[in-house]
Parts: sequence; structure tokens; C-alpha cells
Amino acid sequence: MVKSTRRWLRKQHLPRWLTPSFVDRVLIQEVNRQPGVVVSAGWPGFTAKALIARGVWKRHPFLFWTDTPKIERHKRPGGKTRVIECLENGRPYPLWHRAFRRCLYSMVFKHASSVLATGITGTNALAELGCPPSKLVNLPFFVPLPPVASRELGTPTERRREVVFATCGQLIRRKGYDILISALGQLRDAYNHFRLVLIGDGPERDALKQLAAGTGLAKHIEFAGWKETEDIQSLYSKVDAFIHPALSDAFPVAVLEAMAAGLTILGSDASGSVVDRVAHGTNGFVHRAGNITELSKHCAVLLANPALCVTMGARSRRVAEEWPVARGVEIIHKAITAALRNS
Repeated sequence: MVKSTRRWLRKQHLPRWLTPSFVDRVLIQEVNRQPGVVVSAGWPGFTAKALIARGVWKRHPFLFWTDTPKIERHKRPGGKTRVIECLENGRPYPLWHRAFRRCLYSMVFKHASSVLATGITGTNALAELGCPPSKLVNLPFFVPLPPVASRELGTPTERRREVVFATCGQLIRRKGYDILISALGQLRDAYNHFRLVLIGDGPERDALKQLAAGTGLAKHIEFAGWKETEDIQSLYSKVDAFIHPALSDAFPVAVLEAMAAGLTILGSDASGSVVDRVAHGTNGFVHRAGNITELSKHCAVLLANPALCVTMGARSRRVAEEWPVARGVEIIHKAITAALRNS
């Protein structure tokens, strides 16, 4: 009966998250054999959903960790706000999918021992979706802290080199690299002593190269392509500031890595790690997502006073040192201990 049911399921071409694989079955059997606290990173695939359902049905403790949901707020007549969860492109989920996710959220929020959210923006979004504040735990992403290279003080003339900006990520539209190039294009006449190193690859590469040529920045922008982590850290030792102009980015690790390297951060308010870690005017500048003029002005501040890159970068490093990997381990350990104590 079981074998015939599996054959029938395979023939139906059902979504991946409804059909268990061999690995799914082994994982579930192992959890049943050694009961403990299950930590589910979201709910993609069959295994996560099955383990969450197991925790609900058998009253076994589990933690739920998810990235920041993208939500939109719509005003209703009478002043009430309706919260709608959206896809990455900003479009709302289809009605049936939205209802399904709402049911999953409701089940998780009610039965999970803790709900782990990625940063302040994540905890706020999950609270708006109905998670009780008492269950929310802030568990952002963590990066190792490499040694920091010393940076020279003084003007570009004294240092005999230009101000070097860097950015790193997949070359896709929501990362906002076209906004960055346009912002730097506004500075070309006033400042000529800067360079942008764009690390990463993706479908927007050719379009961005055309935009750079069209704004007269072809000689100022280096398309470095994809790099290994070690190569990126080495490159950061020659960089003055890191720019993350994303239109939407839940909690970009690239910002955390740049801060760990001691770089000044220029980022958008649609980037979770920027909102969490960058104090405007202290260790960097925060611009409204999509606002070319604001980003251009922030770049101009550093070009007019390059020594700020050193002082602000040192502050970024101090903020990064407050979030070592060991802190993440401690947060998870406390959440698991509390789950076991209360089960």
C-alpha cells in the first residue's frame, strides 16, 4: 500500500514540498529516533513542513527561524492597516498562497517554542504578521571578524590615490546598482578622484556596463566579477567605503562583511543589516531606497573629506565586534535551553 501510494505521488508531478524524498524520510526517522529540539530554517521543502507538523501534533519543542518577510501595509476605511505579504518583486502572493501561508504562520506562532527573526526589521515584520512578542528572538546573520588592515589618513593627494568605493552582490535589478552608477554619475564633473569596484556577476552586468559608459564612468568603474571570500577580504584592505544601494534586501551579509573589514557603509533603508547596524553620520550614511540624489550627496561627503572614511570605518568595526559568531551560538543555546525547560 505504501509503495503504491509513493508511485502514485510521483506520477502526479506534485510540488517538491508535497513529495518526500529518500533524504526527507531519513531525516524524519532520525528525529523520531532521537527526540529533542528541532530548529527549522523556514519551511521550504517537505522536511521542514513535516517536522513542524510533527512538533505541533506530538507537542514536541521546535524553533522556527526565518528570513524577513516582505510586507506591504494598506490603509483600510476607518484608519485600520491591512498587512499583506509579498513576493521579492513586490507583488502580493496569490490569494490562495497568502491564505496558506497565513495558516502556516498561525500554526507556527502558536506552537513554536521561539520564533527566530533576522534582525530588527525581521522581528517587526513577524510581529505585524501576528507573532506574539514574547516568542520573538533576534537572531541575525553572523560573520567572522578578520584582522583589519590599517588605512592612511589625509587627502587623496597626500595618499597619492583616489577614493575607492566597493559594492558586492549579485547583479540583479533589486540590488540597485543602476542607482549607484547614476549617483556617481552626478559627481563626475565635481570630483574626478574616485573609483568603484563592483564585485559580483549576474544578468544585469551588460546593462550596467552600458549605463557606466553612458554616464561617462567607464574608466571609473571596475567590474571585478565573482570573487572568493578570501579575495574579497584582501580587496577590502584597499577600499575606503562600501555602498549597498538595494531596493529590497532582507539582511545582506555583504554589509556585515564590509563592517567587519572596517569600512564606512553607505546603504539604503531597504536593507535590513543597514537599518540594524548603521548609525547615520556615525559609521556611515543611510539613504532612502531608490533616491539617487541622496546617495550622491553621501558619496560627495566622503569625496570632500576622505579622512572620514577612516574614522567612520573604525566605528563600523567596533559595531561588528559587538556581534561575533559566539554571540549567535549563545542566542541559539539560550533558545534551545528554554524550549527544553518549558517542554
